[in-house]
Amino acid sequence: MNKAKNIPYSWAEIEDDIQMAIIAQADILGTYGPNSLEVVEAYLGVSGITIGFQETQEEMDSIPLERHLIYGLCQRAYKYAYQLDGWEEFSEECWYEIPGLLNGFPRTDMHGELSPFDPQLRSPIRTMLKTCFARAMLYGELCSGPCDLSIKDLSLLANMTIPAVRTSLSKEGFRLDGRDIGQRPDHGDSATLASDDAHIWLSRRRGFIPNRKIPEADHQSLQVQEVLTNTDLAFDKVMLRLMQITGVKQTTLVDVTGMSIEWVSALVKGDYVACDAEALCAIARVFDAKEANFTPLALRHLLSHSDRFGFLLKKTRENKSKPRIQ
Repeated sequence: MNKAKNIPYSWAEIEDDIQMAIIAQADILGTYGPNSLEVVEAYLGVSGITIGFQETQEEMDSIPLERHLIYGLCQRAYKYAYQLDGWEEFSEECWYEIPGLLNGFPRTDMHGELSPFDPQLRSPIRTMLKTCFARAMLYGELCSGPCDLSIKDLSLLANMTIPAVRTSLSKEGFRLDGRDIGQRPDHGDSATLASDDAHIWLSRRRGFIPNRKIPEADHQSLQVQEVLTNTDLAFDKVMLRLMQITGVKQTTLVDVTGMSIEWVSALVKGDYVACDAEALCAIARVFDAKEANFTPLALRHLLSHSDRFGFLLKKTRENKSKPRIQ
């Protein structure tokens, strides 16, 4: 299968839409925001602009798109939507940000000219983002499990028109839930196909790009990385998840660190233990995690309780200094 033929838009076309969307935002900011072009310059990342700066392609091309967060989000979504190299960079954070981007980014500039985010245009960027979202729902990734798909979702994933999808589903005897009551025939947003049936139907379509799979070792490494970058997890939860993912036991941590079982057990529970950078680095290695990610995380956890840790350390030193009774 030639995957390129099944990708309706090039990345260059997505970049063009990003550029126009950013300019629409800047146009609104320059008109209704603070009475200063410096604000617009700060937003765009350019200097020396004048009123009407967006009138020439050269001036528009001077905008550094990569500095805008919308660029990175769309780049990750594009790779995931069409399963290109780097598709695994699509994360739970992206999943939550896409609806906000589709529904919250300006749909016109200050003159009422449609931006690429207006649904009427069916622009490359909207089509791509909706395809990305439909794929995540189909496979149940980053959400609560596989979802039923609308005819519109199926058309995006199969790279077919909505009427063609309807005809195909009818001929092949697939049953839809719900009806497009009050909808234009080409909307396809109300009637849905059960998740299992959607997988079967899509597997028969030449235009469908199935999900790529991560090799098991890479999958584990990716899971470890996701845990370490999840700022909502307390340290004891981080340790628990890493041990579950890798299958590492406390006895293994004792062996690789050379520390006592009491020290390891306390660390796993998120309790306060003496800082030992070498031991923490050894734990990072056995989890197949980057030392630069795990070790500072562990140290920050321990040092965030420095008052209590300092008190315990002081008491320990006092006890050691007392004469022992022989």
